[in-house]
Amino acid sequence: MKRLAFVLILMLFSALPVFSLSFDSLPNYQDEGMKLYIRGTGKIQERNFLEAINDLKRAVKLRPDIAEAFHNLGFAFERTGNLQMAAKAYERALQIKPNYPSALNNLGFLLATTETDVGKAVLSCQKAVELKPDSASFRDSLGWALYKAGRFDEATSHFRAAIKLDSGFFKPYFNIGLVELSRNNFATAAEMFKNVIRLNRNYLKAYVSLASCYERLNKDSQALY
Repeated sequence: MKRLAFVLILMLFSALPVFSLSFDSLPNYQDEGMKLYIRGTGKIQERNFLEAINDLKRAVKLRPDIAEAFHNLGFAFERTGNLQMAAKAYERALQIKPNYPSALNNLGFLLATTETDVGKAVLSCQKAVELKPDSASFRDSLGWALYKAGRFDEATSHFRAAIKLDSGFFKPYFNIGLVELSRNNFATAAEMFKNVIRLNRNYLKAYVSLASCYERLNKDSQALY
């Protein structure tokens, strides 16, 4: 059988999940469920999330054995704001494939962001990092979960590990800034937010956070700018 591989790399809130679709490892890839899975995943790539959900919901009914289909359905749900259904889809993917790094990461990040179950978020992200320790995105997600759990030192350690793995990844800088802001270390936080702007001039949250730091440092003209 001809080997087919398809890799999608997309953004999830501040994480950068990577999910691989390896058709050669799945039987009967030409059946209707697999076709819907492939088409729905293509709709995600096109950022057509509503149609992706329709296709992937049908796909998982026909092929409930494909963890990747549930994972991608979770991603599509998340992008449409249906976070509860996204979490359920990620959890279903993990029931099929417990050591699915991207599903672990995405579920953990989602639980931490919504503060639904921060303890579970930390454990999920920790497992993802154990499986893929060289992923800057997964390190950042673990740091985020630890930050939400109030474990600031551990969070910063993982954010710095993410930067070491990928110095051009702006989110860990932003998250370190949030940690320092929480600690009232406004000058240090400001430097982190300036790093974010240097790497991504379109990330508006960094400007707002930097302005807040300048206000706290009594630099009103810079805050206004």
